[in-house]
Amino acid sequence: MEAVSTGAATITILSALSQAPVIFTILVLVIGPWIMSFFITWISNRNNERRFREVVDMYENNVKLVEDYDKICEGLTRTAEEQTGYMMSNTAALTALTDRISTNQFCPMARVRAKAEGEA
Repeated sequence: MEAVSTGAATITILSALSQAPVIFTILVLVIGPWIMSFFITWISNRNNERRFREVVDMYENNVKLVEDYDKICEGLTRTAEEQTGYMMSNTAALTALTDRISTNQFCPMARVRAKAEGEA
């Protein structure tokens, strides 16, 4: 019974109104959600494009970071190889110096003492 009275009230209200507001109301109810859906999608896509661009920039920056890291590692490898050569050279020089010091070939006092004792 209430449904019939609600329907009758709606018909009475619609008949009391002219045709323009009814058409406008129908258009708002039918087309309005589509317009809102389009607007929300458009805003969402704009935000997604911005976020996607940020992700792409992040990956490009990471590629640059890895390339720079590789260059640094190559430089450190060359430096380590050069230092290895220096260390080998220094070790050889210190070994020769140690041998000469232990035999006292260059000390005149040791040679004089050695001759006096009859070693040389």
